[in-house]
Amino acid sequence: MKTYILLFLSSFLMVNIATAQDIIYKRNREEIKVSIMEIDSLVLKYKIYDFSESPVFTIKKAEVEKVMFENGSVLYFESTTNQIPVAVDTAAILAQKLVVDPISVTKNTEDSEEEPDKIKEKRRASGGGFGVKGGLNYNSNGDYFNDAQVVFGDPMKNLGFHAGFFGKIKFGPFYLRPELVYSQLKTELDNEVFVTRRLDAPVLLGFGIFRQFVSVFAGPSFHYRLGDDLNNISISDVTNNFNVGYQMGFAVNIGKVGMDLRYEREMVGKEFDLNQVVNGTGEFNFQQLILGVYFKF
Repeated sequence: MKTYILLFLSSFLMVNIATAQDIIYKRNREEIKVSIMEIDSLVLKYKIYDFSESPVFTIKKAEVEKVMFENGSVLYFESTTNQIPVAVDTAAILAQKLVVDPISVTKNTEDSEEEPDKIKEKRRASGGGFGVKGGLNYNSNGDYFNDAQVVFGDPMKNLGFHAGFFGKIKFGPFYLRPELVYSQLKTELDNEVFVTRRLDAPVLLGFGIFRQFVSVFAGPSFHYRLGDDLNNISISDVTNNFNVGYQMGFAVNIGKVGMDLRYEREMVGKEFDLNQVVNGTGEFNFQQLILGVYFKF
């Protein structure tokens, strides 16, 4: 009796094993319903599904894209035969397609198209570079802030101009801005007007705030006097055309265009012989209120 029971259980198990359905997906898009018997380094061995008397067949792993087992797990194969197959859970594949792929595609698109444009725009707005500038300057040789009220009465009285180039070297929120500027200064003495022409070379250290929209700056300014258009006025120290001063101010940046307002004063005054205009001599410390606009390339 026990022998019959064992034979019955063995037959039942063999039928179940033989009818276990696996699916081979070939690279040519063909699907085979099988019962996998063995997988070695080069081939898969299988029987035809639902055919207990089926002989054992073999297929090269290079011809197989994947195998889906009866329990739902999936085994993928590389196209070359020297690769070791890796089992991948179908739930993990679905999660990867829903989560990982969209993020990576979006990121690649931004890196290749949008990000460079954003970076370029930030560099134009607040980064390093060079450009051109120009504007107006109001000069005074006395107490500047007491004389400033004259601007309202006669705004053209001591009005000059400037034009030149600048560079900008950025490091963090700070920047270094050297400039080379041609300036023309007007001065009125006892109803006599003379014009001074000079080259200015400010070297300014600035600090940007509000994402570089506004910046403040200060630094030394070096001057070389090119000449003077004088009416009955002479300069006693004509051998010394160099001078130095300082500048301070603030700027507003909008993209590649900006505007700044600064105050400048010379450190060493010039001796002017005024005998033909008024009696005696005078020492003038040029000081200016400078309004400029600039364009950065």
